[in-house]
Amino acid sequence: MTERSTETVGSSRQRVDVVVAAVLVAVATGAVLAGAVAPARSGALLLAAAAVGQVLWRRSTIGGWELLATATGVLLAVLAGAGVLLDRFPGGIDRAGWAAVAGLLGVVTLAVAATRPVVRSEAVPVARPGLWLAAGAAALVVAVAVGVAVSGSRAVDVPPTQMWLDTAADGGEVVALRAPGPAGPFDVWLEPEGAPAVLLTSGLSVSGGQVTTVPLPEVTVRSSVVLRSPSSPEAIRSLVVEPD
Repeated sequence: MTERSTETVGSSRQRVDVVVAAVLVAVATGAVLAGAVAPARSGALLLAAAAVGQVLWRRSTIGGWELLATATGVLLAVLAGAGVLLDRFPGGIDRAGWAAVAGLLGVVTLAVAATRPVVRSEAVPVARPGLWLAAGAAALVVAVAVGVAVSGSRAVDVPPTQMWLDTAADGGEVVALRAPGPAGPFDVWLEPEGAPAVLLTSGLSVSGGQVTTVPLPEVTVRSSVVLRSPSSPEAIRSLVVEPD
């Protein structure tokens, strides 16, 4: 059993954890917005979440399970409302929008927490594995919900882009793209069998109703041309190219 301390510490000292948590939230938000590699983003997000949880724990008078359930419920409700608002903005529901919402939510939470006195001098008890497992499960539920929302929105927002092989005026082969409305940005990859993938072009935008072409290098083995979004590894369109 851990003992609770009802003594408050000096105002400057009791806000140190809030400042540290705010810095970690800013770093995590920046990592997502800057498109850092997945391990860096995940690590920064976990540190920020743990720091915010520590701040809430030390200023809460309710037990760990009650705090976890309350925080998870409030977070899911806020994210649901944020998703409705993001869907009305031009950028829609994407990773950058969720990062901005999460960063703002973290800052607001810490600002409110900074006005409350510290009632627990000890950290989150590490000797309660059940609480840690439940917190991890709650974080996973939130992460999956956000991921499903982003993937679903991306699939709905991408116009039905056509992709085929064509012959250029100089006789060379090209990858041709057309969409009924403005679409992109796209990355076009050439993936030969048994060889590393080659990025043919990045950040390609397609104008509505017009054909956009990408030169195709000589293919010596069976290969695939794959159309992707820069922010997702999932294929939007693909076609097989046979060597001459």
